[in-house]
Amino acid sequence: MKSAAVILLLILAVAVMETSGATGMAGSATRMCLRKMTDYANAICEGRKFVEHVDELIVAACETHVDINDFMAHICPEA
Repeated sequence: MKSAAVILLLILAVAVMETSGATGMAGSATRMCLRKMTDYANAICEGRKFVEHVDELIVAACETHVDINDFMAHICPEA
């Protein structure tokens, strides 16, 4: 259920970005990053519950090009 909520929030974030003029190459790269990081988060947690505000961590990871190991260490409580 939590992963479905994360995916829904990210889809809404992408929709807002598209309507606010964030299109072109940068918008496309951000959308691809959000999708890939969401898939990666779901794979890493393997059914475990995400930490609070995982959607914000995913967006921040895409905006700041965070190290993947740092990202992994923060999205799942036991990861």
